[in-house]
Amino acid sequence: MSRTLIIALAGSLVLNVFAGGFILGRVLAPPPEPPPVAGAGGPAPAAGIDDPFRIMRHADALPPESRMAFRRAFRAQLPDLRRGHRETRRLRAEFAMLIQAEQWDADAVAAKLEEIDAAQGRQRAAFKAAYLEAFGTLSAEERRLLVDAASKRRIDQRRRFRDGRPDRPRPGE
Repeated sequence: MSRTLIIALAGSLVLNVFAGGFILGRVLAPPPEPPPVAGAGGPAPAAGIDDPFRIMRHADALPPESRMAFRRAFRAQLPDLRRGHRETRRLRAEFAMLIQAEQWDADAVAAKLEEIDAAQGRQRAAFKAAYLEAFGTLSAEERRLLVDAASKRRIDQRRRFRDGRPDRPRPGE
């Protein structure tokens, strides 16, 4: 009995020291660095610039004629993108059924993971084609406008998130 009690107390002590160190480390850690601002000497935050679905949010920063050409280029790829999304969603549902089955079949699970990887590869290829086609319609200045709009949106999102959480440290505090 006393041996079990000693082991339990030692385990409790270890967990308490770990939890105390973790909490103290979070309290004493310096605040996170603010994101670099575009044009301030550092690289601009990516803010979804590499995702065709997210970059469409920033197309309003473009002149009207460029905006329409940019959107047309993405829309031409939408059927392939949607088809790939549906296929990936279907495969993930099948995967979920496999891992919940009463009888574990490692070979079937591994095969389904391979199918999911292949579908995601096809989807990435469709994304890449849409992305390259759409950005190929823009000038260097228009591409900079998109990156700046994405960077400003990301900074605003971080600021709104931070301001909505008064318990989080502010940069410079």
